[in-house]
Amino acid sequence: MFVHITSIRVALGEIIKLRAIMADNILPLVYQQPGILRAYLVEQVDDAEHAQLILVWDTQAMHERFRNSRAAEQLFQMLNTRPGWHTQSQSYVARLRHEEATREVAVLGEQIVESGE
Repeated sequence: MFVHITSIRVALGEIIKLRAIMADNILPLVYQQPGILRAYLVEQVDDAEHAQLILVWDTQAMHERFRNSRAAEQLFQMLNTRPGWHTQSQSYVARLRHEEATREVAVLGEQIVESGE
């Protein structure tokens, strides 16, 4: 999996406007893209003007295809052309899932028991 996180800082009192833009425009646009698995808008608890858009893609190639598309250009125009709004993006490769971590711990536990005998 591939994760792209966009930090969004909005002008004072405009978090409600961000929610509306996400619900009405951005999330529907994102969910039309091939390879998207999940999308979240998370709002910072202790800073009412800061949120993050988290996009989880099947592969990095699918994300790159989106990033080079007209749809991505529209998305970032919606966020970056508003006065007082700023974005910063980062990308991550997800290398370990919960199921894999649980399996590894179980195997490690068996090895510890076996080595103690």
